[in-house]
Amino acid sequence: MKQSSKAASSDGFVAKAGQSFEREHALLTDYLADPKSVTLPVDSVKFEKPAQLALLCAALERMEFQKQMAKINAALSELIKKLAGRKLPYTEEALVWNVNRAASILMAKDANDVQWGNWEAATF
Repeated sequence: MKQSSKAASSDGFVAKAGQSFEREHALLTDYLADPKSVTLPVDSVKFEKPAQLALLCAALERMEFQKQMAKINAALSELIKKLAGRKLPYTEEALVWNVNRAASILMAKDANDVQWGNWEAATF
């Protein structure tokens, strides 16, 4: 009998069996439990770019969850910065998925109380 979900991670995230990025979430669960002693293959030249993109997608999904729980892990933020700064093989679908996750993460908790000061000062 196939399990419907895995055990919860240290941040409470539960990756369901058959979920997109299930393998990458397992890597993240191990890494986030102890980021100083667990290494991810992101620094290896053998870590292929599609695998890096999948890990970025899982990391963004995990960040979205952590933001909802108001418990953001600094190691996850650093991992996202590292992966997002790379030239990865984005497909249109992957790009849209990542932009949607990022928008959700950055969305204000209260849409009626958005602080526009940073946007007004931004130069593009």
